[in-house]
Amino acid sequence: MRHTQHLRILLTFLAGTGFSAPSVADSEFLLFPELLLEHRQGDSSDDVELTPSLDVFGTARRGRMRLLGEVVANDEDVEIERLQLGYAFSSATTLWAGRVHNPLGYWTTQYHHGGYLQPSISRPEAARFGDKGGLFPSHIVGLLLDTTRTSGDRAFDYSLLAGLGPELRTGRAPALHSVDLLDVNSGRHKLSVTGRFAYRPDSASGNQAGLFASYVKMPVAGSAYDTLELGITGAFFSWQLAELGLSGALYRVRDALSANNSKDDGNFSTGYVEVDYPVHETWTSYARLEHSLGDNKDRYVGLMSDFIPERQVLGLRWDFNRKQALKVEYSSNHAGSKRFGSTLLNWSAVFP
Repeated sequence: MRHTQHLRILLTFLAGTGFSAPSVADSEFLLFPELLLEHRQGDSSDDVELTPSLDVFGTARRGRMRLLGEVVANDEDVEIERLQLGYAFSSATTLWAGRVHNPLGYWTTQYHHGGYLQPSISRPEAARFGDKGGLFPSHIVGLLLDTTRTSGDRAFDYSLLAGLGPELRTGRAPALHSVDLLDVNSGRHKLSVTGRFAYRPDSASGNQAGLFASYVKMPVAGSAYDTLELGITGAFFSWQLAELGLSGALYRVRDALSANNSKDDGNFSTGYVEVDYPVHETWTSYARLEHSLGDNKDRYVGLMSDFIPERQVLGLRWDFNRKQALKVEYSSNHAGSKRFGSTLLNWSAVFP
């Protein structure tokens, strides 16, 4: 039943954007299919898992109005990841309303859900989606203002978001559950605000560096705690040095878990650095180092049992076709007393 509801919403969205309608000045419709094979070693058991998925992405413009939607389906569920209506005050400033991505850091704002777009197979743990066990809110229902100011060749990008954040649900698979657009009354949701600034020395290039800050108050379900407060600050960068690509982000977190009249405060830091280098015209190698400090003493991190604070990643991407890629990746993972390796094989594409 829930799958049917999601598919109806998707079809309604596709029809509403009017992709073939002559009245729509500009529209885009993209499919991002993926197949992911994962072999996990060294844990309690050796697991092999095959996961197919499809990311459906669409945008449309009519006058100053904007519409954007993204739906991701896999063998277990169909999720409306983004559905937002925008008004463009100018070519440089747009106000969005709806379910949007939290502009926290670099990875999510750059690659969103399309696995084909990112150089690696896996996402950094700091950029893992909240509903998949990530530490930070990924999706917010509210208002997002995006604006860019230029000075000569330089560009200054600003994002400001305010809305309803997720609910933390603990248990066997702890996760941050955002507002469900098909059942907005499910769960409890409170204020979330995020600000992001990026500087680009050349507005025509992708080189950028910036800062971000966020505050979110989350109700907690399934735990002795009833409220979680997160204060997140950090910095990010993405830079191309000749053929060498560098990107990374650092998150500094203060958290407070409350129950009745008691409060447990904590703090930790986590971050990553990724490098990629083309070894051939169609082959790209990459490596990523992820590290955390203070996580072993933090009660919030302790609740999020799937979080991996230390990880080293090596991978290779083969763009065998203009719109298709094969990737292979190995990671060494360290989470408390757990040590395990993970091998990933991935096919991804974009159509049309």
